[in-house]
Amino acid sequence: MKTTRLSRRTFLHGLAWTTGATALIACAPAVTPGAAPAVGDAATSGDAAAEAKSVSIMNWDEIAGTPFEKVLTAYQDASGVTVEIQPSPAEEYETRMRTMIAGGTAPDVMRINDDFVRGYTSEKALLDMTSFLERDGITGEEYFDTIFNFPRQPTGEYTAWSVGCQPNVVFYNKTMFEEAGVPLPPTTWTDENWKFANFLEAAQALTVADERWGALVYSSTGFETVFPVSNGEPSGIYSFDGTQFTLANPKSIEAVQWAADLTCVHGVQPEWGVVQRAGAPNELFAAGQLGMYFNVFGVAPYMRQNATGFTWDIAPVPGQETQTTIATIVCFCIPSVATNPEGAWDLLSFMSGTDGAKIFADSGAFIPPRREMATYMVENNGDQPPEHISLVIDALENSVTENFSAYIERARSFYRGELELVYTCQSSAEDALTGIREEVERALAGEI
Repeated sequence: MKTTRLSRRTFLHGLAWTTGATALIACAPAVTPGAAPAVGDAATSGDAAAEAKSVSIMNWDEIAGTPFEKVLTAYQDASGVTVEIQPSPAEEYETRMRTMIAGGTAPDVMRINDDFVRGYTSEKALLDMTSFLERDGITGEEYFDTIFNFPRQPTGEYTAWSVGCQPNVVFYNKTMFEEAGVPLPPTTWTDENWKFANFLEAAQALTVADERWGALVYSSTGFETVFPVSNGEPSGIYSFDGTQFTLANPKSIEAVQWAADLTCVHGVQPEWGVVQRAGAPNELFAAGQLGMYFNVFGVAPYMRQNATGFTWDIAPVPGQETQTTIATIVCFCIPSVATNPEGAWDLLSFMSGTDGAKIFADSGAFIPPRREMATYMVENNGDQPPEHISLVIDALENSVTENFSAYIERARSFYRGELELVYTCQSSAEDALTGIREEVERALAGEI
């Protein structure tokens, strides 16, 4: 029965991918940036975009009322260029992105999943920004290496631009810890007294049946990399060369099972169905129903606005054999079919430049790409939470990025469904992950 189900899924997925990818390759002419005035770092930039008087951008999240809206408004005021926002629901984003690029109707700037940059690059769907970087004298010296070097492909192309990074950390309800008499997590990047077992012990002490849970780990997909790597699987989900499904290796299986057992064995984590509604994990923490919550630092602005009934802070992820987190890169790209690539680069330069980065830093949304602005974020946090915001810099310095191949999007579609069987206590991690290894590795090889 299992073979029949997977075979059918393989066929349907392969059909959809082949159709979309073929159209994408056929309809994506190369666009080479031409000469233009140098792009400034601050609010005086905008000359390149001014000729078109508008630049379009698409993001998978609602922009209204977010730091992104503030940055885009600041850009409009500084440049006189109208920013046209094309929203797209997150659940339909990848499909819409592919369709728009294939049809030549893509906006000038698009948010792109950092996991999929290499795949889109291999399809010639993204503009190489190398000439922009060279023209503007951007060498990466002022940037965090992890953030700056991420978009650079093995071919040398620079096909995405990051406006920041969101390391995964542990948000925790300090008030709950203190009232329960549980020792607080570390305030520096250390796993002393902060191993998997210590995390579980704290979660058990914080859990109150039918009232609150001590922890939530598996709702953030970054878990799939962070906990296996910390448990001793160096490459996380995939091998360093992108050919093997190392999430099905023993150390990874052990880490995945540990996370599932927080629910299935120990009862300290919400059931999988409880956290599947969009926004539910954030709401649970803000409502004081979670003691610890593993997620990207980018949810901090939401917590500042909504988690106001108690004191909260951030802690490092627990260690085991190592103590490592994942650096989620906030990426945007310029589609190769963009009609205003000069304006697109001008907008991206502003978003990561001093004025844009300052707005993002003040909101606590994510770490700006330049070290100077990251220092500004920490030093100007004031009295707002989290108290130990400097931990996000430590997190970035102790982070990994996933090992990508051109086929990550395909591979993920196979194993994520099997993981749900583990999280809903219907299968062991060993059975689910070893059972799907062959299909995932064939997907990584581009065979299905």
